[in-house]
Amino acid sequence: MMKKRVKKINFIALSVLFIFLVLLVSLLVNFTGKIVFNNTDLSAKCSDSDSGNNIYVRGIAKSSSRTTQNDFCVSGAKLREFYCYGNGIGSVLVNCLDGCSEGACKKTDKICVDSDNGADLTVRGTTTNLTVSKVDSCYDGNTVYESECSGENVLIKQMACGSGKICVAGSCITK
Repeated sequence: MMKKRVKKINFIALSVLFIFLVLLVSLLVNFTGKIVFNNTDLSAKCSDSDSGNNIYVRGIAKSSSRTTQNDFCVSGAKLREFYCYGNGIGSVLVNCLDGCSEGACKKTDKICVDSDNGADLTVRGTTTNLTVSKVDSCYDGNTVYESECSGENVLIKQMACGSGKICVAGSCITK
């Protein structure tokens, strides 16, 4: 008698679980047959009008959750570039070597730019490539961290100011 009762309880529990699962699936699947959650089509993909991480074309990234992000200039030299990351949207802050205008970097052949044109210890310069921007700075009273381009890379060298000079605000000056 006890075994029949346990079997009946197990059957009822499994039936209730099955009905619950059917109801859950029916709530997740809308009338078009697409799986939705919180009114979001989970089968949709992200799209980007500039075909991804293209800094020279203003793009619009649209995620599967209907979020839209437009590429935009943060300043005259920096771009916030949006791109698809899975079904969502990611972004990166980019240094534009010839400036930023209307949501895109201006086209250039430059890979790295040094405002003081190399190792000029008497000028506080800024060296910039697409991922980093470094400003010359003082290590101590007699030594400067001088940044310069090496191909597409930004190098930082520790250099002595020399006899009779001190480092002030990223440049070597006469005492």
